[in-house]
Amino acid sequence: MGGGTNPGRDQHDGDGVELAACADQARSASLAPLKQADGLILIPGETEHPSAGAVLGFSGAPSFKGRKTKMNLAYVMTRQRGATDRLLSGFAADCTARGLALAGVVQTNTDCTDARLCDMDVRVLPHGPEFRISQSLGPGARGCRLDPAALEEAVVAVEHGLDRRPDLLIVNKFGKHEADGRGFREVIARCLAADVPVLTGVNARNLDAFLDFSAGMARALDPDPPALRAWVAALPARGDDAA
Repeated sequence: MGGGTNPGRDQHDGDGVELAACADQARSASLAPLKQADGLILIPGETEHPSAGAVLGFSGAPSFKGRKTKMNLAYVMTRQRGATDRLLSGFAADCTARGLALAGVVQTNTDCTDARLCDMDVRVLPHGPEFRISQSLGPGARGCRLDPAALEEAVVAVEHGLDRRPDLLIVNKFGKHEADGRGFREVIARCLAADVPVLTGVNARNLDAFLDFSAGMARALDPDPPALRAWVAALPARGDDAA
């Protein structure tokens, strides 16, 4: 697979809303990372099911009971506010134009009247619907602007779209919600278990949690379209990793 240099843990990413204040809103959940063994990964819990694909509704998925699967998980980090969202949105459009079947979400940010803040919307791939995941707390208000209920609606919509196995899952960000065991965390893990490649954005605040989740095996890509296209082009064809 193609890749780039690791941006490092001290890199700043101004993308999206700062979710540090959301910690108290997150329900308790299992935060077990993906397990590493001989360069492969095994998803905790999935080995108890006869087929991870069956859980997702994929047809013809192989059994994952007792097997290991290569991880095709990549992430990007950027420095400029909104850059990750623009990069992944543009890349999703490029993938769709080239005939790839996508699942997941991309984010758009629209300036609004809350000083220096923006409205945040996510679009379910490939063709919607859209969900506004930000809420206005009023001028001078502090706290989490993420609308957890709207985010979970987007998660459910993505899950419903997995009835047809996608070529690639794109998640706009592995954020505080995912770090706390909610949001798209389970969708990401289950797609990896079903050999569906995953691409996501990460900011510096949540990098440690993401690396723990991925057992340090996720691939850091340069944040530019050629690097993303090269990674996708180098992915194994479906069935190449079958046990």
